[in-house]
Amino acid sequence: MTDLEIAEVKQAAVTPEQRLVVALAAVYAMRAGAIRHLTLDDIDLPRRQIRLSGHHKKLSEFAHRALIDWFA
Repeated sequence: MTDLEIAEVKQAAVTPEQRLVVALAAVYAMRAGAIRHLTLDDIDLPRRQIRLSGHHKKLSEFAHRALIDWFA
């Protein structure tokens, strides 16, 4: 997705859950099944990392903020 497309989807996603799904799909190209199978053990907020398919990836600012909002 382009930055413009992501910005447009961010405006349409109004709940924390919607924003989190958009962030994971847009930034990491995660599919619905992979998103559904994420666990809290896959998220490391202090280190700003997410484990995807056994590999640690840096959380983008968008995904990090979406996770914080979702946890709140």
